[in-house]
Amino acid sequence: GSGYCKAGHTGPLCQVCSASDYYFDDEAAMECIECPKVHERLDLPLGIFGGLFVLLWFSWFCSQFCGERLHGLIAKVKRVVARIRQLDLVPRCKLLFTFFQVASQITTVYNVQLTGSAGELYQNSVAFLSWATIDWDGWLFPGQCIPVGFRFRLLLRALLPIVLLVAIPLCVVAFFGYRRARGLGTRGRWLRDALVVAAPFDLFVSFVLCPTVSKGIFDTWDCTKYELDGATGDVRTFLNEDLRVVCGGNDHPEQYDKIKNIAYFFLLIWPIGMPLIGMLVLLPIRKALRQNRNSPMVQATAFLHREYRPTYFWWDLISLLQRLVLTGWVVFFIPIESDVWRIFIGLLTTIGYLSLIQFVQPYKRADINTLAIATQFSLVCV
Repeated sequence: GSGYCKAGHTGPLCQVCSASDYYFDDEAAMECIECPKVHERLDLPLGIFGGLFVLLWFSWFCSQFCGERLHGLIAKVKRVVARIRQLDLVPRCKLLFTFFQVASQITTVYNVQLTGSAGELYQNSVAFLSWATIDWDGWLFPGQCIPVGFRFRLLLRALLPIVLLVAIPLCVVAFFGYRRARGLGTRGRWLRDALVVAAPFDLFVSFVLCPTVSKGIFDTWDCTKYELDGATGDVRTFLNEDLRVVCGGNDHPEQYDKIKNIAYFFLLIWPIGMPLIGMLVLLPIRKALRQNRNSPMVQATAFLHREYRPTYFWWDLISLLQRLVLTGWVVFFIPIESDVWRIFIGLLTTIGYLSLIQFVQPYKRADINTLAIATQFSLVCV
């Protein structure tokens, strides 16, 4: 009960702050601290936007006044990029990123507490791998400091990446339209060309963000039971992401039902919709991929299929589904009280995927197949 809590603390595990402008820091201070001011957190995003603006201005300046030198520099960069592509670094980075993305969620999704040297090693690794799980709603502010509570945080988690995915092709289309209006680009299928250029960027962003955003949506169903009064048997379940939200029990508020309705909608867009969109992108070009024919669409979607053998051009979607199961669907279907079943399903999924990779060898290069097997085996060991 709150009577055992330190002043300013209340709720389950005394991890709810009494004051609305405070949040519980469960990483360092382990107590309620004051929410940061807006201007204190704007330095990084303003610096990023400022850097991008300077980079764009510098590119324009070079194109206007250093044309010949710029063309020579671009040619050198293209040669370097071609040599890097021969090393197939992209599939290696994708494999390592997917491993880190899943491994960093092990303790939270499966309710596993590591102690001793293993726990210390894992905590240090998670701190190093925190970049693999992009926390949109906690980037500028701690989640508990965002107004309106978890419902607004859920909207931020799901909508901001969609805005980014839409903004990328819009910016590219605007750029191509500007070039067409100035007579600098082709006057033919400029819109198609713009979308072909934007597609790799959108595919990359969705690859990075889909499991993370989906995990944020699945957190809606990640609730834990707490016994408030042993004498009366008053038991309630609270949302782990925000202990101010009551999931169920003797007092079941409508607030949680509204949050779930929002989450159901975004389930259709992210963990269900994104794999379907990937399938719709790949199916029209399946004949070209199997026959090793090149086309603008094949080039635009190369991020999804370049490293795989033509027969297994769809394997990236299988990898995505595995990440979604390991970090999200187990939370949706299995409550935290049945964490043993979560671990069982997680192990079954990982071992099954590991066996599939060993059997079908979907990658073109044998060394990348070996790396894929090694990362999955590491997940099993974790």
